[in-house]
Amino acid sequence: MNAARTLKKLITNPTGALRRVKNISKDKIKLAREYTKFISHPAYPEKIVNQNLIRFIGLRRVGNHAVLNWLEKQISVSNKSVFHINNVPCSQNPYEYFYQRHLQYEKHLRTRLFLKRHAQGRFDPHDTLIYSYEDFSLEDITSSAVESKEDLFYGKSLKKHDVLILRDPFNLIASRLKSGFIDVKSSGKNMMDLWLEAAREFVGETNHLTRNKVCINFNRWTIDREYRITIAQALEIPFSDAGKEDVRPFGGGSSFEGQQHQGQGSAMKVLERWTHFVDDPVFRQYFDCPEVWKYSEAIFGVMPGTEQLRRG
Repeated sequence: MNAARTLKKLITNPTGALRRVKNISKDKIKLAREYTKFISHPAYPEKIVNQNLIRFIGLRRVGNHAVLNWLEKQISVSNKSVFHINNVPCSQNPYEYFYQRHLQYEKHLRTRLFLKRHAQGRFDPHDTLIYSYEDFSLEDITSSAVESKEDLFYGKSLKKHDVLILRDPFNLIASRLKSGFIDVKSSGKNMMDLWLEAAREFVGETNHLTRNKVCINFNRWTIDREYRITIAQALEIPFSDAGKEDVRPFGGGSSFEGQQHQGQGSAMKVLERWTHFVDDPVFRQYFDCPEVWKYSEAIFGVMPGTEQLRRG
């Protein structure tokens, strides 16, 4: 009877059972944990879960949350369901990842149950599901090891879009220096490496993103309503321009003004951040690279005043 009970525990809760055995190796505990995930996770769901899946990619402080909030508002005001999973890990099930992070918060029981259910593949259907990456290399995001798990992590989707957002390097670097976001998540790369990688994708020199790719010029998005209409059309979502003036609290809001301009986003001088660092040698060193100037001018044009940042 004891043997049968032990076997039952080993099958239903291998991690817990193995912890009770003396001298068990960490590797075996890890293997048991992986086995627990395997037996609790169903096969790929056959039915369509998401009508539209948007994979959203950008560097931190590039304008991600302003555009993401705007996208969500376009969809929700037309009585369509939209769900956004923010700042996901590159190769781990995002629901499992956030479930582990919420375990320490007793008041988050409902959130934990939601995350656990989705980590096990019991998905809620959505008209649009958006998941966003921050500070990852395009090569990492689009590797076969990562892309092959997408349906398992998010459910099957009828349509898929890739969104790549880019901001000019001068205001991007200024905002990152102001907020302290210097390091990126892809090993062996820095933020200018990732900016240049995204810029090459933006102008079509590379083609990492192959699923209905939509490139968003954040500078133009902030000032051009017609441009925003074309983005909505490309993503096959309705347009109302709702949420354009919002300042979201993610990451503390604006690097310079926080949420001071909530409801008046256009009042923020997001295209003039670089002027605060014009005499900063740390800031100026990022523009010693000719490629930065080449792609910046190709995508954003010549930005008045920035010529002073060029070295002889």
